[in-house]
Amino acid sequence: MRISIILTTYNNQEEVGECLESLLDQTIAPFEIIVVDDGSNDDTISVASQYPVRIIKANHLGRSYARNLGWKKAKGEVICFAEADSVYNRKWLENIRLAFFQGADAVIPELRCYYIETYLQKCLNADYRIRFFKYTPFSAWAYKKEVLAETGGYNEFLEQAEERDLGNRLIENGYKIKVAKGAIQYHKGEPKNYKDLAKRSFNSERKRTRGYLMINPHEKDWKKLFILLFFFLLIPTIILFPFLWPVLPGLLLLYYLLILLKVGFKQRGFWIVKMRYGFGIAFYRLTRSFLLAAGFMLGELDKIFAPQKIYTNISSLNIASSEFMDKQDMRVSVVIPTLNEEKNIEACLRSLKKQTYSPLEIIMVDDSSTDKTIEIGLKYGIKILKTKRIGKNACRNVGWKYANGNIIVFATAKSVYAYDWLENYIEPLQYFDAALDRREVFSPKTFYAKCQQVNLMADYSHIKPKSAWAYRRSILEETKGFDEALDVAAEKDLGSRILRNNHTIGFAPEAIQYYKGLPYSLGQSFSMGMQNSRNRINYAAKNPKDFAYVRIMFVVFLAGIIFTQLFFYQEYLSAFLTFFISISVLYILIFIQQAIIKNGWKTTNKKRYLFGLSAIRLVENFAFISGSVSGK
Repeated sequence: MRISIILTTYNNQEEVGECLESLLDQTIAPFEIIVVDDGSNDDTISVASQYPVRIIKANHLGRSYARNLGWKKAKGEVICFAEADSVYNRKWLENIRLAFFQGADAVIPELRCYYIETYLQKCLNADYRIRFFKYTPFSAWAYKKEVLAETGGYNEFLEQAEERDLGNRLIENGYKIKVAKGAIQYHKGEPKNYKDLAKRSFNSERKRTRGYLMINPHEKDWKKLFILLFFFLLIPTIILFPFLWPVLPGLLLLYYLLILLKVGFKQRGFWIVKMRYGFGIAFYRLTRSFLLAAGFMLGELDKIFAPQKIYTNISSLNIASSEFMDKQDMRVSVVIPTLNEEKNIEACLRSLKKQTYSPLEIIMVDDSSTDKTIEIGLKYGIKILKTKRIGKNACRNVGWKYANGNIIVFATAKSVYAYDWLENYIEPLQYFDAALDRREVFSPKTFYAKCQQVNLMADYSHIKPKSAWAYRRSILEETKGFDEALDVAAEKDLGSRILRNNHTIGFAPEAIQYYKGLPYSLGQSFSMGMQNSRNRINYAAKNPKDFAYVRIMFVVFLAGIIFTQLFFYQEYLSAFLTFFISISVLYILIFIQQAIIKNGWKTTNKKRYLFGLSAIRLVENFAFISGSVSGK
């Protein structure tokens, strides 16, 4: 088993020498050590060149880029990544190799503090010893090279948590990650005091929110829930009952101490580190939790204040990860599934026929309509396929398999499309594997419809797409298209499979469809939300994480009503109304925040939509949660 060590550096002239000495002093010699310098402007390369290592110079494009460059140039069957601000014990490589012999696909070593000077560092080091006593890894530092090749390596967009992101993909694809007991990395970058801890926690979580959590939104949902509970349940409770101010931190500290005692009794890990560190470890975990929550909120604000700065590297990332498609090679087939759409299909086809970018073909797949849908389609000279009540998603699959284009765009009969809709789809599809357009309300006449339009504008002001309406044909062939067993959310299901396979989805903000199927009143919104969420049973079974979040939110809604009833009102109806008014005020505050700092909101310039927007969000969420739970 040949092992290549990849050491990435950036302005590490004071640390790289000691790191390399520890790597060269291993009980088993590595096959090669490759130093990939990420554009240092100090003497890092000069110091590293004094050792028997191979040096690769790169532009300053980030740690993940440097790591990918290194493992692709390596010749070993196993790739171990090292950090210049760390020192490694002599059996680090030997114990990593042993873990691979025991069947691991990827390996994580144990972590320790290098400097043990302050009380915080002693507590932190003890915390690491407890954590790695019995640890289920979700990230790694050493991999089989074939595993890196199959998963695509590190995501070069990420500034933080790139190891965790890669670990998630390994676990999703069935690979096994093991802890290499006795392989210890002594890290110099751990905080020395609580001021240092605050700075590092803020910055790391801020970057993680702007990068990792955009790609792994299920973890973001948990953080949002924590912050919602803390700020909108805990803080009002403290204001109403001031005597709880000293009690609550004490209870949280006791909670962490009980966790440590549980570890002590079950794993014997706690007794290794001496009892006097127990309160220090608990206080460290408590402090870090609040700091990470604050960093998360700062990261969310960054996405509002300066979204352009956050998305700067996304295009270059996706150009690198996807095969570039020349505009001349983009032959577009438009597929429209229909069922009794005689009232809508003519306006839809007229808008598609007037596109500034002419499609290769328009294919209507009719699901046994009994009205004049097919007759109207024939007038426009499009291709028409007839099926026997197989469902909307099955019709879509029939359409793209029959199509001749290498770009498949799905349309709906209930929409009218801007004349440059296809043209504006073309640019993102040159770089991305799939793309999502922007949906607006068709002819918003009622007050509710106008609120719905503003709501869509707020949603699209910055977006990370999780579903799509336009795809490269190769992606549909690879994923086998839409799941025909799903009644709703088939686009989201297909989008999740595309993202899990390390493909990309772009957003085409200028490609606009005007949709007639949106609700025009609160009553329609509630009934449609209930119906759609009831039909999500198959989707929820296939994507249990999504439904788990729905159940959590249902419990939060129920707990809020009970809390209001117990402490403020004895009547259930009064408690119910009070809670929902409070949630409405929360939504209004969110929209006021958007009014201050989001350009998308400013374009409406009408404050009267605030209450309507709040009602939309509230009714949609309540209908979605209620329908999902009742459907289950």
